[in-house]
Amino acid sequence: MTGDLRTEQALRTIIPNYPSVLDRRILPNLDRHCLDFIRCSQVAVFCSAGTQNDFTLLSCQDNLSAQTNSLCFSLSSAPTDHAPDSKAASLIFLVAGIGHVLRVNGRARWQHERLTVAVEQAYFHCARAATRAQLWTPEHSENALAADTLEAVLQRSPYLILKSEDAQGHTDLSPRGGQVFAQADGSLFLPERAGNKVAKSLRNILQTQRASLLLFIPGHAWLCAIDAEARLSAEPALLRSSIEHGVQPKLGLVLRDIHWRLWQEPAIEQSGLWRAPSAAHSAQLTPFPKVLAEHMHGQGLLGIASHYVVKTIVKRDMQNL
Repeated sequence: MTGDLRTEQALRTIIPNYPSVLDRRILPNLDRHCLDFIRCSQVAVFCSAGTQNDFTLLSCQDNLSAQTNSLCFSLSSAPTDHAPDSKAASLIFLVAGIGHVLRVNGRARWQHERLTVAVEQAYFHCARAATRAQLWTPEHSENALAADTLEAVLQRSPYLILKSEDAQGHTDLSPRGGQVFAQADGSLFLPERAGNKVAKSLRNILQTQRASLLLFIPGHAWLCAIDAEARLSAEPALLRSSIEHGVQPKLGLVLRDIHWRLWQEPAIEQSGLWRAPSAAHSAQLTPFPKVLAEHMHGQGLLGIASHYVVKTIVKRDMQNL
């Protein structure tokens, strides 16, 4: 179709290649900043390779043991569709009131009522998605869904987690903020907003032409999972129809052959995700710019000296949502 992007070269004409220094932020294990963040987390979104619509929301309260190289969740029951074999897997940890998230990739194994993840990568993701979605603001409506239709869910869901896989079966989870737009032909359009430099999810989708979404409805226990065929598009009509705050996206995802499910998630209530006091977490956690500077440049003089530069860049990025 007109406007489709089929290669990474075409993608990079719209999103320029990223500076290699960003790769340094990816750790091979969990350092003290990661472990502090996990201890403050209410929930973690989990997915594994090779299965569709397989999101699991895990409560982190009293159910999680975290070490530098592994995570172990104790569950009341294991999902029946998860085999005990080790599989590529990803997690995103959420702390109430905190915009940035922790992303973890590794190998997961279900054993009876325990989920163990061997950590291979860990890194922090900035607060742009949560800020764009106003995820933690108190103004979200407490009214019930107007209808249990996908369109009704999309209108109430400003925040989602995007799952993708590469051709080798490595998984990735990435947060997105902003509305998903339903199209007249039954497809969906997820605009790619400002800030994506590495474009890992988009590069994965170029390889596999599939994506899954987990949509949150702030203030509610409802979750919606969507699995679909996916393609990258810079179709002008789609871009014009998805302008937000006067800003037109440069590209987005077109989703077709959609399968979706809507359910009330007990882990949201159990963890107190929407009720947890955010001020306490802010006091316990090292600010995102300082962590990012340390992860990219170390704890020595270079890391200390780069903190101001990183802080300035993050502040500028947060003003360009």
